[in-house]
Amino acid sequence: MSLLVRGLAGLATFQDAGRPGLRHFGVPPSGIWDQESAALANALVGNPPTAAIVELALGVIEMEATETIAIAWVGSGADGRRIVRAGETARIGPPRRARIALAAPGGFDSRLVMDSASGVSVAVGTVLTPKGSRLDEPVSLAEPPTTFEAAPFRLLPGPQADRFDLAALGEAYRVSILSDRVGIRLEGTPLRRTDEIVSEPACPGTVQIAGDGQPIILGPDGPTIGGYPKIGVVCRADFDRLSQLRPGDSFVARWTDLDEARAAAEAREARLKRQLAAIRLSLAS
Repeated sequence: MSLLVRGLAGLATFQDAGRPGLRHFGVPPSGIWDQESAALANALVGNPPTAAIVELALGVIEMEATETIAIAWVGSGADGRRIVRAGETARIGPPRRARIALAAPGGFDSRLVMDSASGVSVAVGTVLTPKGSRLDEPVSLAEPPTTFEAAPFRLLPGPQADRFDLAALGEAYRVSILSDRVGIRLEGTPLRRTDEIVSEPACPGTVQIAGDGQPIILGPDGPTIGGYPKIGVVCRADFDRLSQLRPGDSFVARWTDLDEARAAAEAREARLKRQLAAIRLSLAS
């Protein structure tokens, strides 16, 4: 049971739980960026949240089924689950925003690099092989993920925040075409130029200020240390939304504190748990 990739536009990679716990070796966590969308897509085919998916960025994928198979996706219009019959071609995309999470029963099989499939490329001719064989009737996702909501990105101040005018980052910036999973480059009014600092740890979501005064937001494949000043970090509740930013999109920041950041993360997690529970209930009925 498999899907043969017949056509592909954009960038497609396998993504899973990533490589946590290796930052002290200089290995970024990688893994699924939009964890909410991936969890929903995986749930629709009976998988745990971080089962290996195909992440499709800014494109379209066409796949021919060698046998009847179930697939699920989130991020492309009418999200949900469908059955692809043997010999049929499924076309997923373009994305509603920037990325689509594509799942299949059991997760996709892939070669592993340091015990993770994250970052392994999918290309025309790639055979996508699910580890499971579950088949369920087609269904649409009842509620879209919060990933696609339009709202300012909440930032917590970083260790070098006192070197900058924090109000300046409240202006609208544009996402540069020179953006990827390593980092999102922003373009707008340059913040004050500043010298580099001694490299120190940096985590995904960190907002660094490059030498030209423009912000860079680190993604899941970003470096584990950095020598640019760190003005802030995107709070956990908004990190998934970074994955859906496209070149040319507006980026607006809003400063927050730990209490609000924790409350937002808890509310988001509670909402996702309710959605996943509803999907599991529908699969069991």
